[in-house]
Amino acid sequence: MKIKTSLIMILMFMSLNINSMMNSPTEFEKSNISNYEQKSNSYLLVSLISLVKFYQTFISPIKQENCRMYPSCSNYSLKAIKKYGFIGILMTTDRLHRCGHDLQLYQTILTKDSIRYLDMVK
Repeated sequence: MKIKTSLIMILMFMSLNINSMMNSPTEFEKSNISNYEQKSNSYLLVSLISLVKFYQTFISPIKQENCRMYPSCSNYSLKAIKKYGFIGILMTTDRLHRCGHDLQLYQTILTKDSIRYLDMVK
């Protein structure tokens, strides 16, 4: 639970601090506004994807597989961010907030001899 809370805090912090990941003002003056926004958003998304992959590589093996949802929250996050961009960040935050709650609302499936609750990226 502490890791989920800290991951939510990191995602919220990163989404609020988009300006810190943008180009310098001198480069901004050389380019148009839409190009500038596109670059800053791509830097944010790439950094969030890297953060999730870091979690999957180093932290998740320590915790073992105990996520009740399918796909796991980190896999859901990768799919949502790649498919929807910034909206995927909000979807990830929502998923982390409701993970493991109100399980009767989800379809029950069997994976690897365990019961999981289906919540796919739409």
